[in-house]
Amino acid sequence: FDPAPSAEEALLDLYHHALVEAGVHAYPYAQFLHEYHVSTLTLLLGSLVRATTFLKPSAYAKLAQHRKQAELLRVGDVGRARMMRRALSWYQTPALRHTFFSVDRSCP
Repeated sequence: FDPAPSAEEALLDLYHHALVEAGVHAYPYAQFLHEYHVSTLTLLLGSLVRATTFLKPSAYAKLAQHRKQAELLRVGDVGRARMMRRALSWYQTPALRHTFFSVDRSCP
């Protein structure tokens, strides 16, 4: 299941509402949403680093020959693709682009 960005927003709102109903207090929706964006981008970067550092094409091909490992590889591929679509969608959203993708020119 990979909802459209607008549907994902509705699901996140529903989840935050459930947290509040379950007793989570002092956790504004804006903070929740920001932390969701940060964690998704962090997972994406970590997944990309692991995939490119530890899983060379020859190792990937060897693992893909075994059913269970092939299924795990597909799960990783699907997860990375989903997170990448989200990141690209956020990149096209001006406020999110500025928050998460702007370059600080003062850094060396």
